[in-house]
Amino acid sequence: MRPTLYAIVVALVLLTSALFLVVPNAGKTVGSPGAGHGGLRTAALPGYTVYSTPNLDPVLAGYPDSLLYQVLNNTNHGPVTQLSSVTILGHYYNHGLTLLNFPGTPANLGTNPVSNWSFTVPLNASNVFGYFPTFTIWANSTALATNTATNLTVHVGSLQFGISSVCDEVTGNCGSLVSTNPALVTVHAVVVATGAATSAAPSETLKVLYFSTGSSPVTVPNAPLTLTTDTQGYASETFFPNSTIFNVPGPDHTELELIDSVNASATIYTNVSWTDHNPSGNAEFVFWLNSPQYYGGDTVTATWQWRGTNASVGAITLYNYYVWDLTGNGALLASGTPNTVAPTGSFKFALPATYYGTFEVDAYAHNSSDYWFLFADGTADPATVALNPSERFYNPGDTIMVNVATQGTIFASATITAVVEATTSNQQLFNGPVSGDMFQFTVPATAPSSSYHLLAWASTTTAGTFAHFELTITEAHGYSFWAGVSTQSAYSDGSFQAGQTVQVSYRVGTLGTTTLPHTITELLIYPDVYGLTPAYKYVYNLPTSGSISFTIPSGTQNGQQFFFMEVIVGSSFAFADLSVYVNSAPSALNYELGAGSGVTVGWLILLILIVVVAIVVVSMMRSRRKPGTMMMRPTPAPSTPAASDWKESPASGTSGGSSAPPATPPGAQ
Repeated sequence: MRPTLYAIVVALVLLTSALFLVVPNAGKTVGSPGAGHGGLRTAALPGYTVYSTPNLDPVLAGYPDSLLYQVLNNTNHGPVTQLSSVTILGHYYNHGLTLLNFPGTPANLGTNPVSNWSFTVPLNASNVFGYFPTFTIWANSTALATNTATNLTVHVGSLQFGISSVCDEVTGNCGSLVSTNPALVTVHAVVVATGAATSAAPSETLKVLYFSTGSSPVTVPNAPLTLTTDTQGYASETFFPNSTIFNVPGPDHTELELIDSVNASATIYTNVSWTDHNPSGNAEFVFWLNSPQYYGGDTVTATWQWRGTNASVGAITLYNYYVWDLTGNGALLASGTPNTVAPTGSFKFALPATYYGTFEVDAYAHNSSDYWFLFADGTADPATVALNPSERFYNPGDTIMVNVATQGTIFASATITAVVEATTSNQQLFNGPVSGDMFQFTVPATAPSSSYHLLAWASTTTAGTFAHFELTITEAHGYSFWAGVSTQSAYSDGSFQAGQTVQVSYRVGTLGTTTLPHTITELLIYPDVYGLTPAYKYVYNLPTSGSISFTIPSGTQNGQQFFFMEVIVGSSFAFADLSVYVNSAPSALNYELGAGSGVTVGWLILLILIVVVAIVVVSMMRSRRKPGTMMMRPTPAPSTPAASDWKESPASGTSGGSSAPPATPPGAQ
């Protein structure tokens, strides 16, 4: 093969390889990311259930969190692999209790049946019970033209903290601070929300200011400005007490201010009682509780420590203590008489199982000549039990998982009993003690009750019943709604262009015993969550299934876009999300020669180049294998010899010229 032909073949091969890089989807049919799917709040995908749990609950406003979701089949609880998409929609209330769309939703989470979704709680999110952020997660199956959903609430909590200890790092004495010695303060931060268990506040950067609580507070100039809590919510920092503030004889009450660095408005306070170092010889005290936050029935530990600085003080006796309710009528909650001369120690008492509010612990000490009063405050929330069913709206035959959440240490010794009973009869689907933190029941497949009442209560042998919870779940009724883009994209990436008109197919189904009407009243398409912006499109009096045209608004951003659809049937309504993949400048190489054919311009160019390469290669191979042609050349005539060179030919016959006479035959003479 000649060098020129080699160069042509190599160039064509390189060009073909480049096209494979430019058109990565060449040779296969690419599924459109814009394929339609519906988002249904109450419908059930046959055989599948969606479960989800938050990573942090409660969580502070302004902080990141995530939720784990799982789409599991109801046969063996294995992950469902036949999903077309998983989508999420969220709402939250602001401080004014106005409903808003949760940032980052609606969103397409992909097709993985088990995954995590990360989010950040809005800084203005409400922490009022009943107004927490809620999410709806849909598992969509285009093949089955239906889907299932689950609802999740994330509790937004408030930050609380307390002082675990304040100790002199030189003397080792806690609560007695010498102005020339470094002091170590340890803070414990927690997140508290009604309806959720208290959790530690890890990795929080907190601003802590120390100041005297006299009539003219003075900020400690050399106090640590920030603390960072560990995984258990604790943080420690060393500082040097200021002699003008801390070198005052006798008991002192010092207040600490904690400012959340993410949410500066969430400023809270706590206090600790101690005795400042007194070089003249009076006793030094510190007195604190083991936690800033308790629940009804919790055991509270109060710790004291003191020392005398000269021998004339004499033995000091911690004689008795009283615990008073500061929220209600000032009732006495607990009391005791340690009557001990130990220089350090603690006593414990249990809050009443049904108690909640603010309380004060007063301790009294004395020696032969003096008398001391110590105090510390604490707060208690109600000990609560809560039920969270996997479905609030059920279909006949559904198996419902119920998570049981508790708040308070008293539940460690308590028995939780649950009952699930039909509201229309005395039929019970569950009745008995709960083992662990979950129980389940199955709704009858035929003739189920229109609703079921779930009830749980907690009790101990000493406190009796101290907490209960109840809710009602109802049979899914009304209408399901599925919608999706039915127009085939002209591009292999499945994209559509802003301003393009597409067909949207839809279908309205029924839930429970609802009867499907002949027509639907109204169908609307919104740019985002219902009610926040005007609808793009209104259509009236449609059949229960069919298609409508929809023009993608001009100016729509590129990427996966979601539109919110609502269908109204009489006085009822249902919702779905519509997913469209927008690409206003698609590559010409991805243009399909016939929408949905999978044959693109890039493929056509590639095919032509392959044919050209094949023709060139075949031509060169044929040229190389063809046999060569034999050339016949004429033989030149012999020249006539000269007379002197003539010789008689030995052969008989005449070949030209003279010859000898023939011999005479015998007998002829």
